[in-house]
Amino acid sequence: NSGKAPLGFKKTDLAASAVTSGPGLRSFSYVGLPDGSGTILDATAVGDYVVFTLNVPVPGIYDVKVCYKQYTARGIMQSAVNNTNIGAPVDEFLATGEGYAQSDLGNLNFSSAGNYQVKFTVVGKNAGSTGYAISFDTITLTPQ
Repeated sequence: NSGKAPLGFKKTDLAASAVTSGPGLRSFSYVGLPDGSGTILDATAVGDYVVFTLNVPVPGIYDVKVCYKQYTARGIMQSAVNNTNIGAPVDEFLATGEGYAQSDLGNLNFSSAGNYQVKFTVVGKNAGSTGYAISFDTITLTPQ
């Protein structure tokens, strides 16, 4: 860690400019999220996706993390930045109840300041899951 402050991008703030493959994108309330709300893509099949635009003000290498709500009706998502996959697929399924989770997608070099397209694509679902929806709370970029 560089000691520099991380950049936090809240999904509810990014939702207005988000683009999906068709499924609806909506806000939801959940007391387990740090500020009590998140965003969900009501995906119904493999291949459904949402794209958020992040503005990175300073180029450099950042550790990329995504936070989300786990639940029984969640899918597995693959993350990509400007069409390049980052990290392993993330399974948001939780067999019982619901929970808050964070996945570290690894380091990525943002070579210049500016807008970057962050895409989350449904690539499957756990055999126990009852759906393909994927949820989001925050994307955090921590300078390295």
